[in-house]
Amino acid sequence: MVGVVLILFVIFIAGPIGLFVVGAAWSALHGWLLSEDADARAADSST
Repeated sequence: MVGVVLILFVIFIAGPIGLFVVGAAWSALHGWLLSEDADARAADSST
């Protein structure tokens, strides 16, 4: 019975929350890296 409850908890609660947190961190990192790259390219083209 405890195993079933744990599996359902992971499937419906912990899994989606973990996926959301990892996705948010990945999106923030990717956006930061792209903005740094854009700043570097803009600085190179302006000189």
